[in-house]
Amino acid sequence: MKFTITREQLQEGLNGVAAAIPAKTTLPVLANVLVEVTKQGLRLSGTDLDIAVTTTVPAEVDAEGAVTLPAKKLVDIARELPSGPVRFTAAGESRVAIECGRAKFKLLGLPREEFPSFPAVKFDGAWNAAAGVVHKLVGHVAFAASTEESRPILNGVLWELRPDHMRMVATNGHRLAKMDVPAQGGSTADLIVPPKALEQIRRLFAADDAPRERQVRHGGQGGDGRRAAPHERGGERSDAPDPARFLGRRGQVLGPDPRLGRSPGRARGHLRG
Repeated sequence: MKFTITREQLQEGLNGVAAAIPAKTTLPVLANVLVEVTKQGLRLSGTDLDIAVTTTVPAEVDAEGAVTLPAKKLVDIARELPSGPVRFTAAGESRVAIECGRAKFKLLGLPREEFPSFPAVKFDGAWNAAAGVVHKLVGHVAFAASTEESRPILNGVLWELRPDHMRMVATNGHRLAKMDVPAQGGSTADLIVPPKALEQIRRLFAADDAPRERQVRHGGQGGDGRRAAPHERGGERSDAPDPARFLGRRGQVLGPDPRLGRSPGRARGHLRG
């Protein structure tokens, strides 16, 4: 593995995956970022087994390869490097030398095989929505999700995807937030996504971003959005949904939980600035 990348591009890629890497973990490989060098450039991946983020940044590739490197050390090194080209060279199976100007570093990582794998997602039949619209959607709804561990299904946000619009619904059993925004393409899908994953989407895609792709994967079946709508109780109309009827499974953004041992369901979407 051998490639050259600018400090700015390296920092951009690391900042994109850093939030998905846990500060403390019993699995050492989860504290690492997966560095994959291909003809398309440098691909960085991070996961805490709840969410996973993968991003690709341009790089001059001399030799392809893959290794996992300590995320915190790599972020600290990238922050302190002088402006200029940064050269990465593999020295053995899991040792990498980093050079930038007169600065030189050596990092010892772990083999790529120890890092959790994620199935590829194709964006055929995707939904399209402006990044600013999705920002508004998440900001107006996600806050209403429950934080009580005794009611895990309410800890997620119901995300309904339709050919002409998308809707989010969240509730903690006492308050309910719902919002619709326009969208294009796709067919129909209902997902329940953790607010943490939605905030990660907002972090990765600025409201004025140029067109980019995002990946959404979920395990199991989603809930029925109509069950989260206001309903009748004893002749009175209530804005709080009946928790017993709020069915579905929580979703995951940008990767499945490798511990589940099953292939997740998939939905696809585009964000555009």
